[in-house]
Amino acid sequence: MKKIIYAFVFLNLLSVSCSDSENDSPTKEIQFFPKTIKTTFPDFPQDNTTLNFTYDGNKVVNVVDETTTTKFTYNGNLITKEEIYNISTQGTETIKKRIAYEYENEKLKTKITTSNFDNSHPNGDYIRKEVYTYKSDGIISYSQIDVSVQTNIETKRGDVNLTYKSGNLIKMEEINIDPTIDNTVFVFEYDNMNNPLKHILGFNLILREYSINNVTKETLIGRFGSSLHIYNSTYIYNSNGYPTKFTSFTSDGITPEYTTEYTY
Repeated sequence: MKKIIYAFVFLNLLSVSCSDSENDSPTKEIQFFPKTIKTTFPDFPQDNTTLNFTYDGNKVVNVVDETTTTKFTYNGNLITKEEIYNISTQGTETIKKRIAYEYENEKLKTKITTSNFDNSHPNGDYIRKEVYTYKSDGIISYSQIDVSVQTNIETKRGDVNLTYKSGNLIKMEEINIDPTIDNTVFVFEYDNMNNPLKHILGFNLILREYSINNVTKETLIGRFGSSLHIYNSTYIYNSNGYPTKFTSFTSDGITPEYTTEYTY
């Protein structure tokens, strides 16, 4: 189920296309924003979920599923906070996770995730900090740091390198400090169609697994460069080139792992 995050990759991009005629004016791409994203696991129906999106223009206000609601806070065009709440059967919301984003020159500088909230820890009991670096070769790296709630002591756990090409994340390498934990490398291939969430404002700046197109192949690379697992996806598109449904297959390439359907 780790791959489901790639169904929700983000980029805010306004594409402009020109015709071959010099007399034709550029036309703006029609922007689509998903209203619902429904994911179905044939073998694990208890994990089925439907995400419902609420917007203010091209800003996302919240995303609600069966058990949680995620609320977004903007400062201008920048997402500065993301709060995830559990929803009880009575409709009561309790904080589950809080993510704070800080920027420098409109580039993400730090991401701080606080979780494990309860009565004994009203401010959370686990903090993960990510510090981002932008390299000259186009690779974006971030350090993974655990922060003690009691002492504020920081302990580095590893680094992640993100490689992009033409607006798509094509490689993600996780480098662990602990020598007993293998490093992980994922390689991604894409179609040339529209990612369903690419126009939501500010999502391209919070990085991680964002793209302008859709992942068709995900390969897990082993320690010695061999392909350990390969996962493929197929899509059905509407007339504007946005997916209405995609199916992700297990590593055998035949068995569906899950399907996702979009409404706009």
